[in-house]
Parts: sequence; structure tokens; C-alpha cells
Amino acid sequence: MKRVLLLARLLPIPLLAIASLATAREIEVSWTDPGLLIEWSLPGQLVKIELFRHGTFVSDLTGWIENAGSFQLMEALPVTGRGGDGYRVRITNDLESTAWGDEFEACVVRFFEPLGDEILQAGAPAGLGLEWEAWSVSLRADVYRGTAHVGSIAERIPAGSTSWTWTDRVPASWESGSDYRVLLHDDSGFYGWSQPFTVTRNWEAQRAVAGAIEPGAISEGDFHSPGGGPCLLGFEAMAFRAYQFDLIEDPGIRLDILDEDGEVVLSPDDRADDQTPGNGVIYWDCLEGGQYYLRLASGRGGSYALRMDELDGRAAAVEITSDLEIGGSLDYPGDVDFYFLRLNGNILYKNKCNVTVSGLDGVRLSLLEEDGSGIAETAGGSGSEAMLSRRLAILSGGRDLYYVVHGQEGNYQFRGDESLDAGLTFLNILVEEAILVGVGAGISLIYEASSD
Repeated sequence: MKRVLLLARLLPIPLLAIASLATAREIEVSWTDPGLLIEWSLPGQLVKIELFRHGTFVSDLTGWIENAGSFQLMEALPVTGRGGDGYRVRITNDLESTAWGDEFEACVVRFFEPLGDEILQAGAPAGLGLEWEAWSVSLRADVYRGTAHVGSIAERIPAGSTSWTWTDRVPASWESGSDYRVLLHDDSGFYGWSQPFTVTRNWEAQRAVAGAIEPGAISEGDFHSPGGGPCLLGFEAMAFRAYQFDLIEDPGIRLDILDEDGEVVLSPDDRADDQTPGNGVIYWDCLEGGQYYLRLASGRGGSYALRMDELDGRAAAVEITSDLEIGGSLDYPGDVDFYFLRLNGNILYKNKCNVTVSGLDGVRLSLLEEDGSGIAETAGGSGSEAMLSRRLAILSGGRDLYYVVHGQEGNYQFRGDESLDAGLTFLNILVEEAILVGVGAGISLIYEASSD
């Protein structure tokens, strides 16, 4: 069975009111966003509203409802066939008073595609067809979810047209729901609602039409408009690199980061990174390299401009020093915290570095390769503590040892020890150009960090 949508136009016929047991009162019918507004002035506690054509009953628009003086019709009028003129609204109250509104003309609009199975995929071509009797002026088409406007899909359908097909892609940001409807209207406010249709989110469909953004580039686009910029942007991320996103326009826009399976890995609503070298609106550490996606959404629509920059994650590393307590926390799934020991080397004996992280179930501690490209070794993952030991050979030279803490979200304690083998030593460690001289065994520097 074809689903219908109604366009209506008031005809210039004077208001006629008829009363059976009381004086008739006026009814006013107007077209407002988002629906048909019926207003009246009748006594009584209850009223019911009906639709007639040429004096013949067509359908109830309401049952008995409270006499509030107005009612907003949010559904298509129950008009069948090809429509036409002679339609009127009648209101009856519980005092048996009856009043009639102005006569108006109705035009029926039908879905002709896909016809009976209006389920659209977010991110996929809509392919939704409408047909109607010719309308004398141009029309616009908008989509609502319930009473909330979600997008404009046609700015101008020429006067005299009898059909139109929405061929653009359904915005990938539209959520799943069965309460979407098309609204057709002209500049005078005459309108028609479709029956509800369904939008379902299909990650594969959204991912297939995602745009792209690269480090150093600016992406610009529009929300919820045919031909506008995408609401989903893909990018390739590298392990132990950090990504900073600056919203150049409208900082109120929501931006989430999703992995290749569509799972949210960072939502800025309730998360922040405690190790951030820059001033980006969003800063994200990548633990595992691969394909990721930015999902942008705005309740107000409009446009966006976004810049993405790629940074070496070690730029946010915290130096372990003897006079600083460091609060450590992993702030979101996949977060990486960086620390480093600054060694200036010694000329006589080996250095031994012990680093321990504790207090967080499943915590992992890793030592990065010297070029930061990957992991040299890892400890932990099964308990609440992990430790790594590292020996540096004599004359190994100065260097920075970079450690990363990763695992599930939460707070942890961090401890670093550096010691020397027995004998006369010359050491510069942790404080640039500091010289420590000692004789004998057990010379040790201990540095601790804890989080409340």
C-alpha cells in the first residue's frame, strides 16, 4: 500500500460556524513549523476534532481531548485518492456546540520508491522517491526526526513538478530511528508530512563514504546538506604518535575518534589527556597504528573547519627528576603516558636503571626504541605492577631512555632507580650537567611519583 503525504492550501472562503445548542465560536487553521496548528474559542472542558470533505465525514483527527484552545497536528491528514478541494475541520465540544473552519484544498503525495519498505542506511544513497499532483509553486523538502529538524534535502523543487527523488547520501551522522519524516513546504508555509521512515546506522556503509584528512591539512564541510562535507573523516595513525585536532570554526561541534570497527576510542565529553604538549581542542595518543575515523556532529548544523596535526608522542614526556612528584593516570582506552630518564653517561662503570609502575590492574610498562619507532621490551599486563631493568655499558654515551605506561584507565604509581657498579664513578644523570662522584658500592638515586 502506498504511503501518503499531504500538501494543503487554504481557499478564500469565509469562515462558517454552526451551533446546535450554543453560539458558534471561531476556528483558525494555520500552517506552522513543524505542523498544522488548529486554534479555537469554544466553551466546555473537552473537544474532538474531525475532518470533512464537502460535508461528508472523512476521519477523526483526535478523540476527546482537553479543551486547551489549540492542537498541533504532527501527522499527515488522512486524505485518500488524488485529493482535491472541499476539506474542512470541524470541532465539537462536550456542550454539543459545533464549529467549522475554512475550506482548503488537499494534494496527495506518495512514496513511489522503495514503496512499503522505507529503510535508509546512514551513509548510503537515499533513493527515496516522492510523487504528487502538480503544485503551483516551488517546494522545499526537509527531514525531521520527531519534531527536531535534522536536515534539508531539497532547496527548490520546481513549480509544476509531479515527482522528485532524493538521491544524495543519507548523512552518516544520523542516528538509528524509525521516527524520521519528510516535510514538503512552500514559501507560504503550506506543508505536508510523510509517513515515518526508518534510518539505520550501518558502519560499513558509513565507512565506505567517509572523507579523508591528513596531518597538516584543513578539512571544511557542511552538516546535513546535499553535497556538503562529510561528517566522517578517515586518517591513518601511527603507533606512539599523537594527534591534535583544532576546530577552527564553531568550537561547540562534537568530535569523537573511532577505530576501524566503529568503536569510540576517545570522546571529549568526559575525558582529557593529562600529558598534552599543545593547545589542541582534542589531543589523542595512538598506541596501535591503523585506520581511524573522526566523527563530527552539530545540533545546530552549519559548517565546520578542522585542522589535524601529527606530533611525536614523546613531546609530552615527563622527565623523572629527584625533586618532582609525578601524578600518573591513563585517561582513556589506548592512552599512553611517556616518561624519560636523561643520562649523560659515565666513563668507568656500567649504569643500571630500574623502573617500576604499580597500583593499576593490567598495567604495562614498555621501553621505546631509541628512535621512538617501536617497543624495545615490555613488562606487565597480568598484575598491578610491572618493572624493567636496563644496563648501560661503560662508555655507552649520554642518552634519554623513554618509557611508556599503557593499559586500562586509572591511576598508578611510578618509581625509577638508577645505580652504579662498585668503584670510582663519574656520572651525570637526570639533571642536565649535574656531576655525581662516589666511591664504593650501592650508590643509588631513587625517584618516586604517585597519584592520589
